[in-house]
Amino acid sequence: MAFLPLATKKKRKAFAKRSRTGCRTCRYRRVKCDEAPGQCQNCTSTGRHCEGYDTARVQWSSEPITTAARRGPGAPRLTTGFHSSLTSAEQHGILYFQHCTIPTLVGFYDSALWEKLSLQIGHAEPAVCHASIALSAVHRGFPLGGPMQKEWYQFAFEQLERSFRLLMRRRASQDPQFTNVVLLCCLMYVALEFMVGEYENAFRHLQGGLQIVKHGKRQAYKASVSSVEQCLVDTFSCLDIQCAYFGTGDRVLCEGTDDSESHADVEDTPSWRFKSVHEARQVLEPSTGDVIQFCGLRVTAGYKESSKPRQLEILARLNRFLEALAEFRREYANQLSPKEIRGVKLLELEAVGAKTSLQTIPYFTCDPALEQYTEDFECMVSLSEAVLRENTDIPRVSMDIGVIPPLYLAAKRSVDSDMRWRAIRLLQSCPHQEGPWDAALLARVAIETIKVEAMVARERKGLVAASQFRQNPPAFGGFVMVSDDRRHVRMPFMVGKVENHWHFDLDDEQSGALRIPVLGESTAGWHRVIPSHLRFLE
Repeated sequence: MAFLPLATKKKRKAFAKRSRTGCRTCRYRRVKCDEAPGQCQNCTSTGRHCEGYDTARVQWSSEPITTAARRGPGAPRLTTGFHSSLTSAEQHGILYFQHCTIPTLVGFYDSALWEKLSLQIGHAEPAVCHASIALSAVHRGFPLGGPMQKEWYQFAFEQLERSFRLLMRRRASQDPQFTNVVLLCCLMYVALEFMVGEYENAFRHLQGGLQIVKHGKRQAYKASVSSVEQCLVDTFSCLDIQCAYFGTGDRVLCEGTDDSESHADVEDTPSWRFKSVHEARQVLEPSTGDVIQFCGLRVTAGYKESSKPRQLEILARLNRFLEALAEFRREYANQLSPKEIRGVKLLELEAVGAKTSLQTIPYFTCDPALEQYTEDFECMVSLSEAVLRENTDIPRVSMDIGVIPPLYLAAKRSVDSDMRWRAIRLLQSCPHQEGPWDAALLARVAIETIKVEAMVARERKGLVAASQFRQNPPAFGGFVMVSDDRRHVRMPFMVGKVENHWHFDLDDEQSGALRIPVLGESTAGWHRVIPSHLRFLE
């Protein structure tokens, strides 16, 4: 009788359950952490730097990530290099950034910065990786127009602090790629601060990044080669324009825009022949920046007759641009994708808005008769209606500028009451944000502006809005400000030479009260949002 050999049992290697509460250094080394308060002794006793503990716990929903992943390419595996030390929440944050946050940041136009560069550098650089996780956490945990959930806020800013710390360790690096790392982190910090409404912090980060780009351009001119990626330069140039409008200083990347300098003759304005939407956008942005800077100077310093040649030169450039854009649309009508068609409409909207802004600033001898520009306001509102009607996939938060600034201009400056309310309703119907431009907040500011105008008209019949007064208005640099909790807003305005404040609550549409500001009143707990420019003259 034959006996079958006894089956030998395979010995299984015992694996210790991975700690979820140990310090990051021990988790990366895959050793047991003693979890001592502050810094673990396991690290300090061996001369290692303890990375500390994660205190915030967040639960990512896999449904939006899975749904988005089906539509796009798969994410790279996060099991090599520093990625192996990331927590499960952090790895989910990277996936959310790739599949949900990037499509939002791309906005209205294709972007090599967000679609390619951010992924390439983020996969290799820990500082960028943690900055992207922080940004995705804010995107996930901060519903537009609502309060951010506490755990997401804490998690996001833990990641932000970690990104800062990693950058500081390498601040003396001679690696030419490090400039791109810093600038990409800077852009993510700017986007994050815009999302949470911290405009002053956002512009502070932006100013730092702009100075780095400016220094890099000078170095590139000397060395005939640039270490800064062009898509980063383009994005910072676009944001530089917003910096100028929101009163944080002159444009950093543009020199020689003083009105006293000689400018090209109107007849010498160049003509263009565009071959792509990107090329048209690159041409328009400098002119838009010139309009914003010119109007800002006129509002704060008054209009000078010596400024008129500069004004006419910018206006001629915008008219030539619109002609070239119309020609591009006719020539490539059958070749443009739906996204490119939308891009052409948005460029037309931006150019018409810039023209209207340029033509409706106060003159030295008289304000322009705003009735003359009703057709321009109608064009802006109609184009905005078409974009919003034809596109249901408009991102909730975008770094691109689209429909909000032109609609806000129409809501504030048009003399046609019906036109103003059309623009306001459109702002209310598209609850999204374009850089620092928050549609819901600006719609409410426009409504409260109408209330202030009505109040002043009732109480002081001898006063009229500065936009209708035929003399040079006084300088006024007041800003609409929002409270820390994003519930209260105060809007300054001038009556004669006296500054007043209009306060209202975002949670209450019927709120609104006049308050006289106290000299030297603290602005602690308040954040600047947008210039007010609301004045009534005797």
